[in-house]
Amino acid sequence: MNKNNLWVFISLVLLTLSSYFFSEQSGEASRVEFLLLFASLKVFLVAFYFMELKKAHLAWRIIMGLVLVVFTGFIFTLNFK
Repeated sequence: MNKNNLWVFISLVLLTLSSYFFSEQSGEASRVEFLLLFASLKVFLVAFYFMELKKAHLAWRIIMGLVLVVFTGFIFTLNFK
């Protein structure tokens, strides 16, 4: 495992643990938004570092980013209704 993959793996573990502890708190109205942001960041890290998307053509990286932004935005708008 090289140094970048190790840092990404540690970040993924910390994001997972923080999602767990953040979801256990009660009385927080914006808890779902933070959990969705944590999950989106984890998807971004996995796609770009472990699925080798950072070496892909620019069009694929833009498409992945747009899909992630649109999906996250869609879930945010559903949550605010």
